[in-house]
Amino acid sequence: MNTSIVTAYLIDSLGVIKSRKAYQKLIYLTKALGVPLEGSYKMYYYGPYSDEIAKELDYMLSRDILRDQSDSYCFISGSKAKSIVEENQEFIKKYQSELDKVINSFGKLEPMQLEIIATTHFIYNNLKHLYNITDKSIIIDKVKKAKSPKFSEEQIIEAYDFLKKEGLIVRTEENHCTRKADGSSTFI
Repeated sequence: MNTSIVTAYLIDSLGVIKSRKAYQKLIYLTKALGVPLEGSYKMYYYGPYSDEIAKELDYMLSRDILRDQSDSYCFISGSKAKSIVEENQEFIKKYQSELDKVINSFGKLEPMQLEIIATTHFIYNNLKHLYNITDKSIIIDKVKKAKSPKFSEEQIIEAYDFLKKEGLIVRTEENHCTRKADGSSTFI
């Protein structure tokens, strides 16, 4: 249910969501910012992907929360979006700053930009939580392996720096790992 509320709010605010890929990435980033949403994500060709979110999107299309523009791959507001927003103001107000961050920081980006940003975050988040690795060079290298040649190293670094600026990548002194020339690691 929360995904429907977030989607209705996003489409009401943005006016258009540019593709299924953009939709998946906007929901992923909303969840990354701490909004409780359904769906688990796995790495897919176009970055983080959730089967549950794909099904939720189809459900919202069938319920006229969103409409598929027939002449493009874009989604626009359906007849029920505004009423969902109006009926769920308590939830929206609780997560207002996170939702506004998604709208203002990511909402107008192209699907390809959202793909590299969400992929970079997904890899960062997995390395951080599974291996306590937050070293920029290691993260960049892993994203390059996942996304080369589709994205250049410069685009990956830009995505990393953008996420850091937006507060979605945090390096702390306690868990910052650096690789030495001999291959060993040290924490600084």
